[in-house]
Amino acid sequence: MTVQSQLESYLSEFRRRLRTLIVARGAAALSVAALVVTLGAVYLGTRQAFANDLMVAARLVLVLILVGLVVALLAIPLRSLRRSEGVADIERRAPDFDGRVETYHGLSKTADDPEQRSPFLGLLAEDTMKVARKVPIALKIKSWEISTPAALTTVAMAALLWFAAFGPDNWRYGVRHLWAGWAISDTLPPQRIVVTPGDGAVRRGGDLQITASAAGFDPVAAEVFALFEGSDTWESAPMDVSDQDGFDFSFFAVREPLRYYVTSAGVRSEEFEIEVVDLPRVSSVRLTYEYPQWTQLETLTEDPGYDIRAVAGTAVEVEIRTDQPLNDAELVVNGETLTMAPDGMAATATLEVSEEGEYYVTTLFNGA
Repeated sequence: MTVQSQLESYLSEFRRRLRTLIVARGAAALSVAALVVTLGAVYLGTRQAFANDLMVAARLVLVLILVGLVVALLAIPLRSLRRSEGVADIERRAPDFDGRVETYHGLSKTADDPEQRSPFLGLLAEDTMKVARKVPIALKIKSWEISTPAALTTVAMAALLWFAAFGPDNWRYGVRHLWAGWAISDTLPPQRIVVTPGDGAVRRGGDLQITASAAGFDPVAAEVFALFEGSDTWESAPMDVSDQDGFDFSFFAVREPLRYYVTSAGVRSEEFEIEVVDLPRVSSVRLTYEYPQWTQLETLTEDPGYDIRAVAGTAVEVEIRTDQPLNDAELVVNGETLTMAPDGMAATATLEVSEEGEYYVTTLFNGA
């Protein structure tokens, strides 16, 4: 192999490594840009229920950025490398050549024309090759310059694929929708708002707390709309962010039936109805004590009665009087329930004192 052939082989390898460097850097920039833009678009999408306008704009931005990077970091540099054959880059990275590569390249262009062929081309090739032997390509384009962007490309692409295949539900669907939603239908789960308690009833003058959670997206705000009986205007108010990744709102001192629904990021819940009812009110409590025989105490009645004070083994009849019939009432004693016997506006049950604790009366309302 002639010295000139050795030099051409050296320069060809230098150009190949420069080309690999350009591709590695371009691929890294494309991968990172794709990951960042995708995650940013999906993050906004989860907050806005993946609104169609938002996702179309995100796809357009993604395409423009990727195309711009392909042109700026791949097409133009590779074209420049091909046209200049990397002379300027080789001289810049290996200043030891001191213009020899550039001069050799210029003279070699006329080597095929006998009339313009320079008699110094062989000597210049030999001189340049002496320098080249002292300038290993691997020292001028170090391996880490290629391996680092290659590793970055691998990590970015792996992260993007992980989000698309195994990421959290909304993110997984969002990545798929951004990249393939324009061509494939049903890439998103249904977006809906789950509201509790939905339909129901509340005691007149009582408070009503509603909670709302989003399914299929992660909004940052929600709003409740309510229409009270006797009004033809829907009223609205922002809901508070709850600790359970949802929203809540309380209607205080509700006195009229109402209808309500919740909206968030353009998604609207079903419309629900709340009835207002008048619950029985306790007018009095009477306690009748039957003490154990060993106490030799007579039966005692407290009217009105409040706290129960008696020795263990005492049977206490609890009678509750209300302003309305009290059906399905139960006396709860330390977590255990006793069925109360109704009698008009009164209801009674007997408990036996065995330990300290508490008691209260409960009744079914609206089936619950």
